[in-house]
Amino acid sequence: MDTCSIHCNNEFDVLCTCCQQLFCKDCDVAACYQNKHDVITMNTAINRFSKELDKVRKLTNDIRVKLEAKFESVLSNANFERHMNLCKKDIEFQKDFIINEAEKKSAKLLSDLEKLKKEREMCRSVNLKSLQVIKTKFDDEDSSINKLSKPEGLKHLETFQDSLSDIRDQVINFNNESDVPTFIPFKQLNDIMSCNGIGEIVTYDPDYEVVTTNTSVLKGETFTVDVLSSRPNQACQVVSTLTRSTGEKSIGEQSVTYINGGEKHKIKSSCISEGDWKMKITVDNRNIKGSPIDIVVVPRLVCTIDNISNNMGKKNTKRVVDVMSLQDGSILISNGSCEVLKFNQSGSFVDSIESSQNVCNMCKLDDNHIVYSNHVNGPCIVLCNDQFEEIRSFGEDKLAYPSGVTVNKPTRVVYVTDDQHGVLKFSVDNGKYLGRIGRTFIINKSEDKRPKNEEMNGPLDVALNHDNQLFVADTLNSRVQIFDTNGEFVSIPICAGQEDGKVICPCGIIVDEVGNIIVSSNNKLQLFNRNGDFIKRIDHKEDGLNIPLGITTIKGTARKLAVANRNGNNVYIYNY
Repeated sequence: MDTCSIHCNNEFDVLCTCCQQLFCKDCDVAACYQNKHDVITMNTAINRFSKELDKVRKLTNDIRVKLEAKFESVLSNANFERHMNLCKKDIEFQKDFIINEAEKKSAKLLSDLEKLKKEREMCRSVNLKSLQVIKTKFDDEDSSINKLSKPEGLKHLETFQDSLSDIRDQVINFNNESDVPTFIPFKQLNDIMSCNGIGEIVTYDPDYEVVTTNTSVLKGETFTVDVLSSRPNQACQVVSTLTRSTGEKSIGEQSVTYINGGEKHKIKSSCISEGDWKMKITVDNRNIKGSPIDIVVVPRLVCTIDNISNNMGKKNTKRVVDVMSLQDGSILISNGSCEVLKFNQSGSFVDSIESSQNVCNMCKLDDNHIVYSNHVNGPCIVLCNDQFEEIRSFGEDKLAYPSGVTVNKPTRVVYVTDDQHGVLKFSVDNGKYLGRIGRTFIINKSEDKRPKNEEMNGPLDVALNHDNQLFVADTLNSRVQIFDTNGEFVSIPICAGQEDGKVICPCGIIVDEVGNIIVSSNNKLQLFNRNGDFIKRIDHKEDGLNIPLGITTIKGTARKLAVANRNGNNVYIYNY
């Protein structure tokens, strides 16, 4: 250690970090203290120096590693060559794919042409026979006329004139199938090939990558695309553009948020035009990995099935109660009668199915069987096949006004909401009563009129999440309650209120594939996350929902649903 040259080589005791000067015990350090300098002991100075030196060395090592990597990336051509070879393979694949598709389409067109020729030959043969019949008739008449030679044949000539006029009309009106085939090339293909060919070669910055895959978004709604960076803390400009194949650019808001010093970029965008778009993302005008991504913009309200009453029996005046999606994406609609209607997703009527009992709320099992409630006459639960042919009914001695039904498919337990008894449990396999969940809320003037936990008032629907927690639409208490697998109360995630995020008289409830909760209440349809936090309102006020009841997600599409609109006696289909 250095020593003080002024005071007999005394060891230094302190360091003034402001003056960067060392002092021994005999040195005058008073001025530093008076000026409130940072004066520290030598041990502290050595420890602080050691820590700072470690930081600097770590930084220099980090720079050295990155610098070596950059030198290696510049000097080595292996990565570039690898991508070159990948591009060549992709180009060959694209070329072969287009050629194969063109050959298949060409073969189809040639086959259609040959089919047209055969049809023409058949038609030609029929026409020849028809013409031959006309010619034979004409020849007969012509021969008879030529035999006439005396004036007394005048009367016969008048008859021949009528006959010949008829033959002439047949000849004039004869359809000789003069249509000829022609080939109309697909002009859009020519435009695409002249603009882009079979693709394009671009370079991209490998330090940035789009981690959001191709996605479907709602028209006018904000969506998010994530970009990761291996170069955080570096100033850069991230830009995104939405374009069609025609070159049209989207009109909509776009913004970029930088997270963790630029380690992640969140691009928020929206589009007000439906259709197929490509989002190109650049960093400082350079392409990045994973860009462009395909964006499909879909409408919020897909369609409304309004022709329900037109397809019911003349005496059936009941209104819609529930909807249920089948594996093929078609939709079953019940209305509390023995008539169940089947529609496709476009709103076209498919079929009418007769059941043995009145069908209210429905739930489909994995074995293609269906469980439904009947509260119209003889309240009960019915198990049937997919044609609504009854297998068994049960619960007649326990139920007063059953409505919503859901089934725990592994345990084969059906949960039923009942107007007077809360939620009742039965075995699907034998109809055995398994118990009750919750209590009935009874208003007593001498007590608090507010319902307690577990108390239910006219619950209309029930749903299970992936953890087999039970969600109950506690309708007349205007809330949603959750119960665990043992039937014990858990929480009330959604409460009463007119504003978005709250409910008034919830009538329908489901849990979708990702665990989100969808609730129909009074005059709106809302989406909540698995914890009951409000996400958004699915419908718009102008849609005219009026007492929406049963809800179903549509099979094959994770973000599409149908809802039975009671007072409108119709069904709305939404992308959400």
